[in-house]
Amino acid sequence: MMNKTQQIHESKPLTSNQLTTLRSIPSNDRCAECPTFPADWASVTYGIVLCLDCAGIHRGLGVHLSFVRSLTMDDWSEKELATMMRGGNKRWMDYWKEHGGSSIGVGSEETANRNFLAQKIKTKYGSDVARAYREILAGDSSYGENIVAKSLSQSSQHKARVELTEEPIPTLQDVF
Repeated sequence: MMNKTQQIHESKPLTSNQLTTLRSIPSNDRCAECPTFPADWASVTYGIVLCLDCAGIHRGLGVHLSFVRSLTMDDWSEKELATMMRGGNKRWMDYWKEHGGSSIGVGSEETANRNFLAQKIKTKYGSDVARAYREILAGDSSYGENIVAKSLSQSSQHKARVELTEEPIPTLQDVF
């Protein structure tokens, strides 16, 4: 297992092939929070891509809720890239909606009001559903599923569960 110093030294910028692969994941051609093109930032925590404005809102949440990186300016570790490959805007949005989350209103006047959008994002990523997804994406799915089960049992509306498929995690060499 690498220590933090080794991980930093093992980090490097994304190649154009890696960037193309990340953007080809369903719905990763635009921001996960609003209809902005292009999305040149990412929340590694959720495996989603974001526009500059929404990345700023995510940074304001704190790294314990959303770890934000630039797709083009920051160095990436293999673990961070693997998390992004397991995630994706569509996978996160589907999980959020299936577990009782509401739409922020992509494409509506709601996203034009940045204060409103920032409050919705803060509420969304502070929720039990978001915490469960963070844990699932990080690889501790039993913990994440327990959070969702508890949250659903307390809810008056039981929603269907979305299962994340167990696909092999790509390595940096796979993405070249």
